[in-house]
Amino acid sequence: MTASLLVFCSLFASVLPQEEPKPPASPVEATEVIEIGGQEMPGPGPEHAIFKEWQGTFDFVNKMRMGPDQPWMESKGVSTSKLEFGGFWLISRDEFQIMGAPFVGQGTMGYDPMKKKYVMSWVDSMTPHFTNAEGTYDAATKTMTLIGDMLDPATGTPVKTKFVTIMKSADEHVFQMLTPGPDGKDFLGMEATYKRRK
Repeated sequence: MTASLLVFCSLFASVLPQEEPKPPASPVEATEVIEIGGQEMPGPGPEHAIFKEWQGTFDFVNKMRMGPDQPWMESKGVSTSKLEFGGFWLISRDEFQIMGAPFVGQGTMGYDPMKKKYVMSWVDSMTPHFTNAEGTYDAATKTMTLIGDMLDPATGTPVKTKFVTIMKSADEHVFQMLTPGPDGKDFLGMEATYKRRK
């Protein structure tokens, strides 16, 4: 089914006789309303509000290591993020170097109200496949934890990967990537600290 047909079906369904809309079950489910062609369409909800703090240009220091007993490799980079597509999606672009080679990656992050989960996708200049992950946000600790599969470049097998973002403040956040270590416990293979460019 093409995208234009999906949009037509959605708009057609919206003009059919329907029951009076019920109030949302909780404030979390309430959304903004966007008007398109005289029809009201659901807009971004409160779950998307956290992304407003993540917008902007950030300088970051990235640390990587290949194993628990391996030394950290450090590099510096720049990240730009902006809410796009009606405020539903945070589009981020990171640029830095890995072992002297230029690296560019792009992430898309949002909230899926059907799954009631935060979702993410990632592509970059060093891998021919993309990564998807989904998970939750803990407002008390200001921590987002997403889990997905990344392919092992040596074997091509999926590796369960945890992506954690910790909001230190509106101007600083820490991103961590963890995979199962030799002992089965989470192994911190990458950590990047982002600070907003003044």
